[in-house]
Amino acid sequence: MAAARENIQCVCDLRAPLPRGGTIPQLGLGTWLAGKGDVMEAVRYAVLECGIRHIDTASVYGNEAQVGDALKEVLSKGVSRDQLFVTGKLWNSDHARVEDACRNTLRNLGLDYLDLYLIHWPIPTAEPALSETWASMERLVDLELVRAIGLANFSHKKIEALQQTASKPISVIQAERHPYWLNQNLVNWADAHGIHFSAYSALGSHSSMGQKGVHQAGGPELVDDPRLCALAAKLGKTVQQVCIRWALQARPQGSLIAKSTKAEHIKNNCDCLGWSLSDDDMQVLNNLPQRRMLTGQGFLSQEGPYKTIADLWDKDEKYATQA
Repeated sequence: MAAARENIQCVCDLRAPLPRGGTIPQLGLGTWLAGKGDVMEAVRYAVLECGIRHIDTASVYGNEAQVGDALKEVLSKGVSRDQLFVTGKLWNSDHARVEDACRNTLRNLGLDYLDLYLIHWPIPTAEPALSETWASMERLVDLELVRAIGLANFSHKKIEALQQTASKPISVIQAERHPYWLNQNLVNWADAHGIHFSAYSALGSHSSMGQKGVHQAGGPELVDDPRLCALAAKLGKTVQQVCIRWALQARPQGSLIAKSTKAEHIKNNCDCLGWSLSDDDMQVLNNLPQRRMLTGQGFLSQEGPYKTIADLWDKDEKYATQA
C-alpha cells in the first residue's frame, strides 16, 4: 500500500479500505449549506476539474436534486459511475420509512445506488427503535440500493447497542473531527472495532455548522486561530490546506469531508500532497483547545429521547472539552 501511495500525485486519488470490501476516497466534497445554484457548479468543478470523486449529500440539505443535475453532467462527460462515491443520509423524520427515503434520494440524485448511506443522527422523531431502523438499512444492501451502510453523530455506546442486533457490519461512522475537536475517544474506538472513521467539518468552520446558537457551540473560528495561521504562513499554504494535511497525516487510512463552493478553494483543498507537516507542527495542531462545534443541542427535548447534551453524546464522553 505504501509503495502504491508514493506514486499518487493528487489527494483526490487517495482511497482507504472499507470493512465490507471496496474503498472510500479520502477527500470528499461536502454540500451542507451549499446554495442550489452554487452546489451544481461546485460538484461539477470538483469532479471534472479537480478529480474529486466523493460527494457527500443528505436529504435534509435540500439540494439533492441540484447535486443530481451536476452528477448527470459529469457522468455524460466521461466520468463513469464506478469512479464516483456518493454518500447519502437518512433524516430523523424518515426512520419509519427507510426504503422510501432512500429511493427518494436516489431519484433526486439520478442514481441507481448509493455507495454509502448513513443514519444522520440517532434521533428518530417517531417510532421505530434504532435497532429497527438499522434492520431497514440492512435491507437496502440486500435490495442493492446501497453498497455500504453506516452512522453519523453516534457515540460509541450507541454504536455498541446497535451492534448487538446488527446482521451486517457498520462500515462507517461519520463524525466531527478537526484540530479544535480531535474526537479521539470515538476515533480510537472505531479503529479498535474495524469501523472506518470519516471526519466531517474537517476545516472547523462555523459556516458549515448551521444556525448559530442552535447546533453550534460558538467561539472563535478554527481558521482564525493565530497558531494555525502562523503555521500556514510559514509553509506558504492556506489554513484549509493545513487542516486537510493534518487530517491525512494524523489518520493515513481515514477520510474527510471538506465543504466549499468556491472553485479556488476546492482546487487548493486538493493540493495537499508533496509537502508535509513536521512532528512539531503536528504537535501544535494536536494540542489546541478542544470544543465540539456541533453540539446537537437543538435536538434536546424534555420529552426525550435526549434531555441533555450528556444524554445525546453519552455521559462517559467529554462532550464539552477533551484532553
